[in-house]
Amino acid sequence: MVASSQDSTGMHQDGRASLDVHRLKALRRQCGLSQEAVSEKGMEQRLCLSIASIKRAETGKPVLYRTARHLAVFYGVPVETLMDPITPFPAHGVKQ
Repeated sequence: MVASSQDSTGMHQDGRASLDVHRLKALRRQCGLSQEAVSEKGMEQRLCLSIASIKRAETGKPVLYRTARHLAVFYGVPVETLMDPITPFPAHGVKQ
């Protein structure tokens, strides 16, 4: 297993982003939505938010930057507020 480098903005070298799990869950709960509902409503807004991507983000696994951006649009917040610059995450199979 090779760890993916992460810079101070929460971005990994492989183009994935680590998000703040607690902030992400709090935003969803403030909206009173399930992960499935976020996915459905996101798709209605032409945002690429699969249930799998939402689950990955909310369990602390790195997601595509596009997913981070679409979640930010969905919740109406700047993408920077969703980023987690502190927690390093392993990326399986990513070579540096």
